[in-house]
Amino acid sequence: MFDFKLKTLKKEEVMNLFFKHTQKDYFVDILKYLCSGPVAILVLANKEEAYIDNNGIRTLYKSPIVRWKELIGDKDPSVAKTQNPNSLRAQYGTSLIKNEFWGSDTNTDAYRELNVFQFPIPVKPPVFQFFINKINIETIFKFLFPEKPNHPDVVGRLDIFGRYSPICNYHVVDICFCTNCRIPVSKDF
Repeated sequence: MFDFKLKTLKKEEVMNLFFKHTQKDYFVDILKYLCSGPVAILVLANKEEAYIDNNGIRTLYKSPIVRWKELIGDKDPSVAKTQNPNSLRAQYGTSLIKNEFWGSDTNTDAYRELNVFQFPIPVKPPVFQFFINKINIETIFKFLFPEKPNHPDVVGRLDIFGRYSPICNYHVVDICFCTNCRIPVSKDF
């Protein structure tokens, strides 16, 4: 999966990206540089977790974060030039501030940064088996507290559940709550 935006960053966006560095002396230089002109923002995600190579061997992909970090190289372009001269920072970076490329360090950071730039979070279609069961406490908790709590849809789930009962238009948990699959509950219950 791939998504792309070209935009000039706002001060707030840079502060959200570099929130760990806002109190450092060099943050002003980062802020000036990143707000000085348009930047390309990319979202990279694997469509599949593995591939079959030419020899018929199944190989797992590295995570997009690891693959991107390997491609861009070390944060310091002078170090990148000695360690991996073919890396992007080695070829285009000029200093620690102007190293020209950014990459999320963790999945949590990646989800937060997707929200900073208002990208939709890539959602892997859930693998599930179709079971018709009554709603129980375990399925309610799976609905209210999904495995990936950084997804923006999570915030309104409790309110929706409290007002309307579990409602969604697609399969989201092991025991489905979608409007087509759930068992109608009598009004007397």
